[in-house]
Formats: sequence, C-alpha cells, structure tokens
Amino acid sequence: MRGALYELGFFTYFMNITNASWGIERERGILKEVLQVPAIMKEFNAGRCCKLAALYDKIKTVVSQQGKEEKELLILFGCEQKVDDLSEKLKSLRLSVDDFIFKILGLSEKEQIIISDWVEYSMDMFESGLGSHVYNQTALDENKQYADLLCGELNTFLQSSNSRVGATVYHVGVNDPLNMIKLHFAKKECGVLVSDDRDLKQSLKEIDKYLLRKKAGDGLYVRKQIIHYKDDKIYIIKQNQKRFWMRTQAIIDAGDIIQNIMAMENA
Repeated sequence: MRGALYELGFFTYFMNITNASWGIERERGILKEVLQVPAIMKEFNAGRCCKLAALYDKIKTVVSQQGKEEKELLILFGCEQKVDDLSEKLKSLRLSVDDFIFKILGLSEKEQIIISDWVEYSMDMFESGLGSHVYNQTALDENKQYADLLCGELNTFLQSSNSRVGATVYHVGVNDPLNMIKLHFAKKECGVLVSDDRDLKQSLKEIDKYLLRKKAGDGLYVRKQIIHYKDDKIYIIKQNQKRFWMRTQAIIDAGDIIQNIMAMENA
C-alpha cells in the first residue's frame, strides 16, 4: 500500500514544492519529509484499500513489461507500437490512481488540474530541460481544453451579466511558430469552435517576426505574448508550445483578462 501511495502525482507534487533540495541535491526523500505528506490512510476502508492495491499491482505489471531489455527486443523486432501501447497504459493507470486519491482528498477540479499539470509539464521540464515535451507543438485537443477552461472561468465571472464567452481554436501545423485562440462575446454560450483559416497562418508568421525583441544592455532576447482586445473579441497569441497552453495557464490568463476588463470599465 505504501508503494502505491508513492506512485501518486499528489505525492510527487507535495514533495517537490515543500522540499527545496529534493531532485536537486539528492534524488531520494528522507523519512521526516515523507511523514509531512498529508495523511489519507484514515480515509481508507477495506474497499478503497483493495481498489488502490489492485491499481498498484497493474502498474507493477506494466512497469515490469517496460524493462529496458524487453523494450529493446520489442523495438528490434519492429514492435514499437507495443512499446507505445504500454506507455499509454501505464499513464492511464497512474491517472486512475490520481483520480482515486483526488476524490478521497476532496480536491476541487481546479486543484486537480493544477497538480496534474505541474506533474506532467513543470516537473518534466525541470527533469528533462530542453528535451522536455513541454517545448513541443500544441495539439488541437490541448487547444480545445485550454479554450474550454478559459471560457468556463470567464463565464463564471460574467454569470450575473447578459454576456457569455465562446472561443475559436485553429488547426496548428508542426512548423507554425505561433498559436492563436479567439474569444468572442455573445448573449449565449456557444462553446469552442474549430477553424482552419489558412490566411491566418500566414498572418501569424508575419506577426512572429515582431514578437522577438532584444532587451537593451544585457544581450537577452524576449519573445512577447499578445492579448489584443478589439470590439467584442479578444485575440490571444502565444508561441506554439505546450507550456503556454496548459490548462493551468488558462486559469492564469482568465485572471489577467478579468483584471483588464475591470480596469477598462473603471477607466
């Protein structure tokens, strides 16, 4: 059971944000640090223990199948797809464990998103550096998740008004340097729409030339992000990398947009 708890994204999240030296000076936690993790065992009954143990046994089985020698043999005999399937299965099982523990802890949906994104993106960027997948291009599903959460946050803010926010996301290519999402205000919610505007891609490539600016005196270059307000629309333009379009980033961007809207109303 203790091993199962160590598989948790929540455990990884808590240990990393509360211990400055873990993962930098050393790779192992010490008993005193482990004991600081919030206790959840008192919330376990026999049924919950059996369910968690079963999930952990499945994880151990998949991990054993993912051993280095087995993986090399699978690739050697042209079975790369099976390696990918095992990786996806392991990821799915760990997410199931996380969902199980999140419910026991009574975490809100927003709290679950923050922890999950931190483990999947921030932790991976910390461990893998420039080789992290957070620098890869954004997938359409990720764009839709970002837009859906952003609209949800804004519509919660606007629930006492007659306005609602919808979004349009675009098909982004591997070689497109920028990604854009358009928000539009209407009298009723219209969800997230998907568009394939080829003229837009060319415009974004032109915009990208002006987003990279050198900071005077220090030889550093900064790539800016754009949130442009025009009539009843808001255009969000950022680099086409996963780290800028996480669900957690949607929560942050929603807060910035709300502050800007309130400042405009008070101006």
